[in-house]
Amino acid sequence: MRPRRCSGAAEPPVRERGTERGFTFLGLMFLVMILALTATAAATTWSFASRRDKELQLLYAGREYRAAIQRYRQAHAGRPQPYPTALEQLLDDGDRLAPRRYLRRLFFDPMTGDDAWGLVRNAQGGITGVFSLSTAHPVRSTSPYPDEAINLGAAKSYRDWIFSALDDAATGPAGGTAPDDDSRPLTPGKIPGWNYDRDGEPPAAWSTAHPAPAPAANGG
Repeated sequence: MRPRRCSGAAEPPVRERGTERGFTFLGLMFLVMILALTATAAATTWSFASRRDKELQLLYAGREYRAAIQRYRQAHAGRPQPYPTALEQLLDDGDRLAPRRYLRRLFFDPMTGDDAWGLVRNAQGGITGVFSLSTAHPVRSTSPYPDEAINLGAAKSYRDWIFSALDDAATGPAGGTAPDDDSRPLTPGKIPGWNYDRDGEPPAAWSTAHPAPAPAANGG
């Protein structure tokens, strides 16, 4: 004989239990969708903020290069080539015994993460400006620097942000403050032992070995 089912504990209908499981599944799917949308929005916001931060770094580095090239040009005015032919010359132009620096350090391109920059050269090969090699479309349309000569809103890519030393409208250093001591052109230092009263100023470069220092005067 088949056992009789107890009448006091009735089981819920199979259809009702299936409906509850369906609602639970839909609820989980809705929660997953909300989490995915939230994560996507957060990633988009972070990417946008990161791009704007890198653009600020690009503006700073570009303006530093432009100001350094302008200082180099002023120091070499009247020469056949008043502009540097390599960015490394902004750290030491090699024209004097004492190093003369126009830039604290060379900058990476923040948009590409590389130390390579696009270079604008004059007919003699001198560098008159720099620009990023990134082809991405800029986010900013205005510059935080009031004296910036570049029309950021008209740029189709970061390659159009050309920091040219020919734009004398923005001759100040990045940030609008005076440059640090190590970014200013350094005046030639005195060579120990060189007799300036007798021999005058030393040459810019030695054609032979560095001469021995002049002997000290008696009783000096």
